[in-house]
Amino acid sequence: MGNKIVAFVAAYIKEHGYSPSFREIGDAMGGISTSHVSYWIDKLVGTGRLTKEPNISRSVRVIR
Repeated sequence: MGNKIVAFVAAYIKEHGYSPSFREIGDAMGGISTSHVSYWIDKLVGTGRLTKEPNISRSVRVIR
């Protein structure tokens, strides 16, 4: 799931120029809940694959 989320975020940013919402990520992952997306984002931030600004929407970024 983590690799799919990272790939989706990277592709979304490349296409739109800004980060996807948690709901958009969940929909792209087969309809998982926003709380499940939040869990995965926190996990990926913890492993250094993504970064996210607290209290700012659409702030998820891929770390290259």
